[in-house]
Amino acid sequence: MPLSVVLLMSNSPSHKDGLDSALEFTKFVITLDSGLIAFLTGATFLASLGGRWEIISTLVSLTFLVASIVAGLFVYMRVATKLGAAEYDLSDPSLAVPGMINVMCFAFGAVGVAALAVISLVLSNPKTDKPVPQPICLVVIVDAGSARQTAAPTPVPCRI
Repeated sequence: MPLSVVLLMSNSPSHKDGLDSALEFTKFVITLDSGLIAFLTGATFLASLGGRWEIISTLVSLTFLVASIVAGLFVYMRVATKLGAAEYDLSDPSLAVPGMINVMCFAFGAVGVAALAVISLVLSNPKTDKPVPQPICLVVIVDAGSARQTAAPTPVPCRI
């Protein structure tokens, strides 16, 4: 093939579509990272952590997720630069290496969050130090023959 045909093929729209797909996938992974970080730092999940190993595991998972977001931002910036220069090479090391870090750190962080959720929320014993509230019924006795109420309502514990 002549060199002009090869150069024309390397800048074809299909390669640009590949770069656009990489950009969309990176945005998707960054969104998932953010959601998992929000879950890990939520008050309900943090309150369920009991042991030291759970706290350390949470910090390790957070580290992986933050590293994934940072790598994703590097991918995002590199894709924007390549699109602006009309270069559609997906094998560029400054794009491929942060992309691999982005995906691998997300995978490790997501597995860590899933393991923590299973162990902390499903398999651990519920905390019994909180009292269980008892329902209270309000009994009002009104005399049908009288136009006024004779006694103030008294709360009475219900028997269910």
